[in-house]
Amino acid sequence: MVISGTGSLVMEKSEVRWDRVRFGLFEADLRAGELRRSGIRIRLQGLPFKLLSILLERPGELVTREELQQRIWGTSTVVDFEHSLGSAINKLREALRDSAENPRYIETLARRGYRFIPPVQTITTAAAQSLALSDGLVPATADDPAYLKTPETVLGKSNGNLQTPQSRITGLARNRRLHWMVGALAAFLIVIASATAFQMVHESLPPQLIRTTQLTWSDRVYPGEIGRESFPSLATDGMRIYFSGVHDGRLVLVRSSPIVEESDPVAMPAEIVRPSLADIFADGSKFLIQSHQWSQVEEPLWVVPSTGGAARMVRGGPAHDAVWTPDGRSILYASGHDLFTTQDDGKEPKKLASVPGRAFWIRYSPDGSLIRFTVIDPATRTTSLWEISAHGKNLRPLLEGWNNPSAECCGSWTVDGKHYIFQSTRNGQSNIWALQESWLPSWALSRKLTQVTAGPLNYLAPAPARQPNSILVIGARSRNHLLHYDTRSRQFVPYLPALNEARRTEISRDGSRVAWVSSIDGSLWQSKLDGSQRLQLTSPPIEVFMMRWSPDGTAITLMGKEPGKPWKIYLVPAQGGNLQMLLKESHGEADPGWSPDGKSIVFGRSAEYMGEDSSKAIYLLDLKTRSISEVAGSAGLFSPRLSPDGRQLVALSLDQRKLMLFDFFTHKWTELVNGSADNPTWSSDGKSIFFHAFMEVGQPIYRILLADHSLERIVDFSDLGPAEAVDYLGLTPGNEPLISVHLWTANVYSLDWDPR
Repeated sequence: MVISGTGSLVMEKSEVRWDRVRFGLFEADLRAGELRRSGIRIRLQGLPFKLLSILLERPGELVTREELQQRIWGTSTVVDFEHSLGSAINKLREALRDSAENPRYIETLARRGYRFIPPVQTITTAAAQSLALSDGLVPATADDPAYLKTPETVLGKSNGNLQTPQSRITGLARNRRLHWMVGALAAFLIVIASATAFQMVHESLPPQLIRTTQLTWSDRVYPGEIGRESFPSLATDGMRIYFSGVHDGRLVLVRSSPIVEESDPVAMPAEIVRPSLADIFADGSKFLIQSHQWSQVEEPLWVVPSTGGAARMVRGGPAHDAVWTPDGRSILYASGHDLFTTQDDGKEPKKLASVPGRAFWIRYSPDGSLIRFTVIDPATRTTSLWEISAHGKNLRPLLEGWNNPSAECCGSWTVDGKHYIFQSTRNGQSNIWALQESWLPSWALSRKLTQVTAGPLNYLAPAPARQPNSILVIGARSRNHLLHYDTRSRQFVPYLPALNEARRTEISRDGSRVAWVSSIDGSLWQSKLDGSQRLQLTSPPIEVFMMRWSPDGTAITLMGKEPGKPWKIYLVPAQGGNLQMLLKESHGEADPGWSPDGKSIVFGRSAEYMGEDSSKAIYLLDLKTRSISEVAGSAGLFSPRLSPDGRQLVALSLDQRKLMLFDFFTHKWTELVNGSADNPTWSSDGKSIFFHAFMEVGQPIYRILLADHSLERIVDFSDLGPAEAVDYLGLTPGNEPLISVHLWTANVYSLDWDPR
């Protein structure tokens, strides 16, 4: 600590240590030598961690091979430098789930060195904060955090409570300023009151919908699955409309011309598996694209020319949504719970702000002064609208308390900036609302909210058209039907046709009853296989995701959630009765399954796109004692499935690339698959496991034999309709793959209104 020329105290920078940093989902403790992802510690040896710490010092900059050699090995140590450095880089990339071909974290600059791609956020340790407080120091200004004053100086008095003549003169001047400020405030309030009264008397009538025009007719527009952080895309360049569509069971970016009623997919690089349109440049010359995979919460951004040509990956770091800034020179992107700006080429990323969740559907106001976006709450998975200034100040919720729980998203300004249009869901129906903008501050005027649509379709994803009084929306209907793969005819055929409203089924062990989830309201039912003797077991507002019969058929465990709350596991009697929450913990649980004796339940945590729990592992719950034990070595795994004899367990890695097998006798894990896997399901005899390779072309279902780990391709989804999306649910009692097909009838519409 030193004294400045004005006599104020200034803390030297060396007194505060910064030893923890965060990038994306990772956090590195540089002092302890620990790396964590979503709170889970990642094994990383000393040499790769030292390499990481050096790269973290200068994010976005080249660190040469010579510098790494000098700082890690020095000049006196004799090693095979090339081999040692290459090995350390490979281990570091493996820990970060990165690749040299499509880097998200570490970029190789041939024959020169390496560059750390994403921005790095420094975390102040408690020790550093207590160091500043122990000296009795507080920051003087936000612009200069190193300049500090004593509390006595801040409060305007000395230790002896003495005032100098100069301080008395200052006090008189302060009183004059105070009187002037009170007068000015009173005048300002009079102006505000007058303007408010004028607005109440002369305020224009709400906008009235006068015309709805269907612009596409393919029925292939993708309406999104916000619960899985998969948002719809919709934009226009004035001549054409761009949206996400479903083709051969996969998402593609579609270009449509309403004039000639033609649509065709936009060519994408092979690295972009599920293209999602984040933004279109002002002149329509290029797209900002994100590859959205459910197994990866952050993905690289790409700039793709709209007329074809080479695509360019943005080097600024992985993200889950982005938009160009109004001047077109920079990109604003969301990664983790933070917003960043970076140059168009990805250089010089800078943090703009932190937000209370993951931000999507980011939009600038027409004058460039405001940013509004949708936030997904990490615990409850509810969506809400937020706004912040373009400089990263004054973060606040936009419609706090208007809808409980909040279910608003996907807002955009009209081109004239007079209205902010957004999607709101109530009672299972989504409609478009308009918020009338005003020059008055929000606390001085109740802003006008008008419902623009009222069904019968679900209206989603409003986007401004190029005319002031016109907007584009997606209008959607959806229905589900169940199919199973008939191994004799080698085709998918209807399954349990009497249950045409079911989106998921589970047959009891004796084969006499079926439990099913209604696609209408998410409630749980059970009945005979022909649909007779129906019995409702749960009702809204609880939404059921999946369920399992107990071995004796007397009870059902399920995964469900209430609005605004995390996913939990429950128990309900098969013949009806009270729904019992099994655990009272604050975070969520997922994927419950029974042990063969019915005395315990295995469960995990939800996938990252369904909930951001602090840690993920596999657990066993004793139903009698309610005690919980963690399966050894299961940290970082989810989606557990017990074998029919209870001796083994399979689970997935968080990125859904690895299928792992655990033996309860040897207490060892074995890797079965390294590629992509979803919803592993045991065969009835326990000798094989079926799984969905959802990242492969055609999204095939495989069977792996445990005896020799051989893979057999059973079926894929390439022959299903182009407007269908498929969920693999597991197996029928006859070990035939069972799927739920979501058939969307969704198109783009133009809404013309009279602003009056």
